[in-house]
Amino acid sequence: MKNRLPIYISIIVISFSFNSCAYMLNAMIFPNQCTRCMVIDHFGEIIYDFQECGGSNINLEESAKVAAYDLSRESDLCQYTVTCESWTQEVEIEE
Repeated sequence: MKNRLPIYISIIVISFSFNSCAYMLNAMIFPNQCTRCMVIDHFGEIIYDFQECGGSNINLEESAKVAAYDLSRESDLCQYTVTCESWTQEVEIEE
């Protein structure tokens, strides 16, 4: 087990570095790229609304799916739908 500990730590560090690199890359290259993901019930009502721009929209769809799964644990598994849309936000130029 002692021989495997450095390997596990290395895997964790590498996975965190890729996640943070994706955040920084998205924030620098696509600062005005926005995403909106909604968790919708079978009646068409929006239960959760996740909306972020730039680097903050990394893993936004996964967060919405986790929220839908958490809601569905207490009820019917097919009751919630996750829909996402992306757009580019207009840059405001100050004069």
